[in-house]
Amino acid sequence: MKNISSLLAPVRSKASLLYIFMAVLVPCILFAGALMMIAVARKEGFEDIFTSLFVQLLWILPLVILLAVIFSYPVIWVGSGKIEVRSILKRQEFLSSDITGYAEIRRFRKGKELRLAFRDGKQLKIHAYHYRNYLALQQALTAGAEGRVELKAGSDKEQARHFLQWAGMLFGASLLFMLYIELRLDALPLEARDLQRLKVVLAEKPVLLEEEEKGDTFPPRLVLTTREYPGIEFQIDGAVLPPSTSILQLRPGDVLSLLVDKTDYHYAVVKNGHPLLRLKAVDTCSVKWGNQAMMSLEDYNANLKAYWQFLRKQNLIALLIVGAILAWSAYRAHLSA
Repeated sequence: MKNISSLLAPVRSKASLLYIFMAVLVPCILFAGALMMIAVARKEGFEDIFTSLFVQLLWILPLVILLAVIFSYPVIWVGSGKIEVRSILKRQEFLSSDITGYAEIRRFRKGKELRLAFRDGKQLKIHAYHYRNYLALQQALTAGAEGRVELKAGSDKEQARHFLQWAGMLFGASLLFMLYIELRLDALPLEARDLQRLKVVLAEKPVLLEEEEKGDTFPPRLVLTTREYPGIEFQIDGAVLPPSTSILQLRPGDVLSLLVDKTDYHYAVVKNGHPLLRLKAVDTCSVKWGNQAMMSLEDYNANLKAYWQFLRKQNLIALLIVGAILAWSAYRAHLSA
């Protein structure tokens, strides 16, 4: 094959503004937003430990994306019969005369992708949205080369493998969540000796809070505030709250006996100044007014068990659906191999 590309003027890739914005500025904005959210949440406190840990780790994802982009972004130089592809972590060099063919593939959302094949069996993929001078790169790289339809077929198989990988990750995440559900079910029933016992005076009338986000209404939670622990909410989650509860009939000044989560109590009261796990709410498992059980520990355990069993059933359905998709995709990939 005649090496025409060696006669062309050298071409160096130039990063597109869209790629810079999406791959660099967006992660930076997300990183700054995550830090602001963490600062606000630490000041106001968290409702539970899981939310606290999730918010504390929000900054990791945009930082990982930013570092991945910086270290893996390929800079391409074409000239003097050579092709150099360099990133911080990797450097590749090819001879233009070793190009055996190319194919330009259109990807949904990603736009065009140029795929080059070489004599040693290696391939080079160049995404149009990475470079603002993609056309110049394409002309320099494909000058004198022949189009090969089979490269498009190979690209389709690669996309199918990527889909299988993502579906496998989703299946694995569902399995981990199933394991978490089983661990929560194994921890039931809770016993009084596992909880913190408190005697408190109600500061305000109990409040039933309903939270909405983008049209979705979350299960309400009941909040008790006390004179002994100002600023701390003793909450009963909507998942374990009976449909009709007499707790709402309580009045300020009523003396209550509570059984609450020991870990929540530790980080909300004992270690209230903790830099990472500053809680403003404590899960409450039992409420007693005088000799009257407004919510017994037995009822709490039964409702909590029903809640986790419901989640297990929903997750099992999701596992079956994802598993069926995985099996079908693997079968089709086997047939096309």
